[in-house]
Amino acid sequence: MSYDDRQFTIDVEGEGSLPTAEEVKNLQNFIDDEKNRERKKSMLSLKQMYMLGGMLACLTIVIIVMGVAISQNNKSARGNSRENDVVNFLSDNFADRTALTERDSPQKRAAKWIADEDELKMPLPGSNSYEDAYEFVQRYALAVLFFAWGGEDKWIFNYQFLSGQNACDWNYKYSSEDSDDEFELGVKCNDDKEVDYLFMPGNGLEGTIPGELGLLLAMSHLSLFNNNLIGQLPLQMMYLTDLKFMALEQNALSGSIPDWLGELTNMKFMALGGNKFVGAIPDALIKMTSLSELSLEENTLEGDINVLNQIPSLTRLFLGNNKFHGSIDGSFLRNIQNLRELDLSSNQFTGNLPHHMFNYEILDLHDNDLEGEIPSVERDDHPLQYLLLHNNGFSGRLHNSIANLRSLTRLDVSNNEITGPLPRSISDMEDLQYLYLANNEWDEGPIPQWHNLTGMMELSLKGTNRVGEIPDWIGREMKSLQLLGLDNNYLSGEIPETLGHLKRMEYLLLNQNRLNGTIPETLRHLHQLKMVRMDDNSIGGNANPICADVPPNLDIFTSDCSSTDFKCECCSNCCDDPNSSCNDAKLPENDVSWKHGYPKNQALFSEDLVFQNVGK
Repeated sequence: MSYDDRQFTIDVEGEGSLPTAEEVKNLQNFIDDEKNRERKKSMLSLKQMYMLGGMLACLTIVIIVMGVAISQNNKSARGNSRENDVVNFLSDNFADRTALTERDSPQKRAAKWIADEDELKMPLPGSNSYEDAYEFVQRYALAVLFFAWGGEDKWIFNYQFLSGQNACDWNYKYSSEDSDDEFELGVKCNDDKEVDYLFMPGNGLEGTIPGELGLLLAMSHLSLFNNNLIGQLPLQMMYLTDLKFMALEQNALSGSIPDWLGELTNMKFMALGGNKFVGAIPDALIKMTSLSELSLEENTLEGDINVLNQIPSLTRLFLGNNKFHGSIDGSFLRNIQNLRELDLSSNQFTGNLPHHMFNYEILDLHDNDLEGEIPSVERDDHPLQYLLLHNNGFSGRLHNSIANLRSLTRLDVSNNEITGPLPRSISDMEDLQYLYLANNEWDEGPIPQWHNLTGMMELSLKGTNRVGEIPDWIGREMKSLQLLGLDNNYLSGEIPETLGHLKRMEYLLLNQNRLNGTIPETLRHLHQLKMVRMDDNSIGGNANPICADVPPNLDIFTSDCSSTDFKCECCSNCCDDPNSSCNDAKLPENDVSWKHGYPKNQALFSEDLVFQNVGK
């Protein structure tokens, strides 16, 4: 009988059982026969005996090793049995089997984790009923989100995800610097231990949104603001019919806005701004009869917005920086009686400014193709606080009745074709903080005596045909000024010493005028300066009042310092140099039409508001 170890190879790829009793008996008979044959063959050489003994030893080792391997294989098989049970349960009711079995998929990893690695060792539900299964299913769904969004190495906070605690405790306690209130970032549940809130803003989430998000059926608040999520909104989200608050802005989500969003009829706050959505606003949104606040800004959406006129519940609507079009007139959005904040900026709207829009609190129509005259304001009880109309084609006069907008804090009509005198009545608008009148066709004249604007923070009169001297009262009365833009005018005389009282000043723009004299010593007190422009004037002497103690944040200081008549050791540009690019329109310091935009994001969809809502 020849030695053939294949006779004793265990089929580990088959049933993987231990050796049978018959196999062990045959092996023992083989060993016994060899021993008998050894005794009978007295002429067997010692060398042959040693060889036979070695063979027997090898056979014994093979049997032992194979037995151990098979035992370990059976143990592994028993472990895989729970994972298989988990996969079968989920695929029968809640998940796609292909995804659950695909190597390294978030679904497979989540199933393996909940089967073998989860410290909680949650038993499989007895049925697929919601009451029996929801805690298990939502734990699985959250695990899928963890693996799909890079929770292992991308997140700033892991919110205790995949810990042995109940999924309702997968959160991070947040305390606001402005209050003693404490909030949960991550997961928050209701009294029935159902996931109610999922707040993961600005946490480095990456990847697509898995359909398993739609398994969190009781969720009412979802905030994934300011992450790196991509792809389209999954169809399974249509099952989140309890959802009231959804903030997905500032990601890279794409595709069209899906029709199924209209099925989320309990939605009150929806923010999809700052993504890559394309196409039109779907008509199905008219079914969102509870929708109060909608942000679609900073996408590539197009078409008209007529469908929104059929959602009378809207109070805040932000559609800026898209490609929407349509004509604005007296009937525009008139069905939305409670609308208070409207942003249609940077679109392609035509038409004019209707009277009823003065009844809003925020109105931003800048960067469109609007024209005509800004209408007179007949009453003084309008709630309008922000009126931003810059970069359009408005013409005619700005009536003195503009002062009837008593609550206005920001007025911007720069870069239009407005004519006539600067309204003296602006002096009566005591709440004004930001006033931009730059680059229109105003009548030539001095800076008006606007003595009551003591709360003014930014004043831009660039290119408004101002003549005469810079009045002393600006420095005495506008103590809160941070930006003073008087450039590109015909102002003459010396820089008033009272400007040195404006200790909050950051941007002082006096260039392209006819100013003379020297820089007053009082300007050494302006330690907050970031930009100073004095070029294209006839200023002499030196810049020591500023350069002797250079403000720490001063990045740009331009003057005519190539001339022997003026010395500046800390200037960034000498603009009388023929090679200077001081007046290159592409330089940001030449575009003083930057504005501090109204705080729509902060007021509407910031996490501060989210936390306030969570605490209620």
